[in-house]
Amino acid sequence: MAVFTAFKKVPSAILRNPILVGVFAVFGLLQTPPLLAQTISPAATLMVSLAFMVVTLLATPFIYAGIVAVADEALKGRTHLGTFVESGKRNYLSILGAYLLLLAVFMAFGVLAVLGFIVTGVSVGLAGAAESGGIFVMLGVFVLIGLAFAALVLFTQFYGQEIVLNDAGAVGGLKGSVSLVRDNFVSTLGYTVLVMIVGGTFGLVISIPSALLQATPQPTGDLATATTTQLSPALLVGVTAVYVVSTATIGMLLAVYAVAFYNELREKTDSRGGRGADRAVTR
Repeated sequence: MAVFTAFKKVPSAILRNPILVGVFAVFGLLQTPPLLAQTISPAATLMVSLAFMVVTLLATPFIYAGIVAVADEALKGRTHLGTFVESGKRNYLSILGAYLLLLAVFMAFGVLAVLGFIVTGVSVGLAGAAESGGIFVMLGVFVLIGLAFAALVLFTQFYGQEIVLNDAGAVGGLKGSVSLVRDNFVSTLGYTVLVMIVGGTFGLVISIPSALLQATPQPTGDLATATTTQLSPALLVGVTAVYVVSTATIGMLLAVYAVAFYNELREKTDSRGGRGADRAVTR
């Protein structure tokens, strides 16, 4: 099965390419500012978080494209930093376009959820919950929206691989991902469930640093006094190290696995004659 065949290729790819550890360690380190901002003040946390969101939006396409390329190269042999940079520059606009399209759709789902809550709430209030079964209607609306959201994530999760490894554009990457998942639905569903379990487990570990910092007494005096007397440097270093190592580890494993699984599906689908012609036209 593609889920397990792809997973078996991940350890050897990482061991052959220690550069992956460095790339993801830097990626993890770049995500620490919002975490450390919690040690200063709520206002600082808000400002840093907003700035980080903007930087993330602009940097994610470059990083995503680079990661897909080095992961694919690592699975085939040796990779190097130049692959990361070249892929990031070459595929930046396509990844950004697909990312913004998905973001717009996700926001639409949020609006639909709010509107659904308001409409069903008003309906229940006018008709009476006991007579209309309004609670069940409201739950049904949210379940339908949730299922549609989950389906969108499931079917479009390989758009980055399509763009980077299949030379597709933004729209072509999304369409290619939908087509690939449709042709391999059961395998993709199994892969997604496994990734959710692994990601959720590591997510608990990654949440520990934030919980530790939130439990630390917040500064009440001036910044200089607060950072030197109320917060232990050893605690900050330790928490940051745990966060960086955890983020780098899970990011590296899941990124290489995602590319390995995508390649397995692509090879299987092409062997059935499902997408080879499409790729030839796209290229």
